[in-house]
Amino acid sequence: MNTIFLHFKTPVSKFTGKLNIILSPQLYWVRYFELPLNSTKEVLEILPNLFDEYILENDLSYYTVKQKDGRFVAFAYNKTKILEYLKKASISVEQISNIYFAQIEFKKFIEQSSLTCIKVDSVCLSYIDELLVQIPVCFDKNINNSIDIQSLQLSKHTINLTNQSKYFTKELVYKLSLIFFILIILNVSKIVSLEFKKSSLPMKIDTIKTKYNMPNSLIQTKSIIKAMDKQDKKQRRIREIFGYLLDISQQIQTNILQISVKSNNITVSFQNKNIVKIKKIIQKRYKMKNIINKRTSITIEIEL
Repeated sequence: MNTIFLHFKTPVSKFTGKLNIILSPQLYWVRYFELPLNSTKEVLEILPNLFDEYILENDLSYYTVKQKDGRFVAFAYNKTKILEYLKKASISVEQISNIYFAQIEFKKFIEQSSLTCIKVDSVCLSYIDELLVQIPVCFDKNINNSIDIQSLQLSKHTINLTNQSKYFTKELVYKLSLIFFILIILNVSKIVSLEFKKSSLPMKIDTIKTKYNMPNSLIQTKSIIKAMDKQDKKQRRIREIFGYLLDISQQIQTNILQISVKSNNITVSFQNKNIVKIKKIIQKRYKMKNIINKRTSITIEIEL
């Protein structure tokens, strides 16, 4: 990937592939700040106020890097101005891979060399009071102090000139569009399939109703369920009463001679031993409708 140093007189680019752009000090403002803050996020929030006294321009963007000594090196830049110079150099936004600040990228090179200034595209640069600035002429034009920025090992500190992520390329857009299109096709196919199944449900329901002799309407079904529920409750009640009568026969040590269910009544005949006690026990739980007392038996009718 090729690297270009962008300044006021950058020649028209002949590169067609992806490019790394290093911004000249002419295209940004930089200052060092000692702040009682720990994160760059906090610093970014106050940078507009910190730069106000130095810069009169509006619509600026900001970037900051925390230094090893705890200070923050902060940048202010105008995206529109940078885009204008990229356009003059015939560099499209789509070509840009990353954008860097010369302040950061050339610092390591200067520190590791014995040069007091460097020349990039015939532009002389030097660090003065820690700030990289463009100087009119190099101290000695005869010194070979031009550097090949293609060999620079660039940092991780980059900026973006658009709201679109640098990773959100046209190729990625096409791929995502294809994926979305496939998902739409799959969803439409699923909807069509569900609609087809839905349309065939009434026929299947009718077939099942006919096969199992089921009621035709929901009202009929509910009516049947209600009747069955009522019948179930009645059967439970009968079993409960039968069990209670058996307990009575054991409790008073008498025999049940006969027991029957008719309509909403249970008729039970006990061997006549103690009619008073039998009546008293049954009355505790159930309503007696009729009592027939004979010499050898007592017949009681209980309401369900």
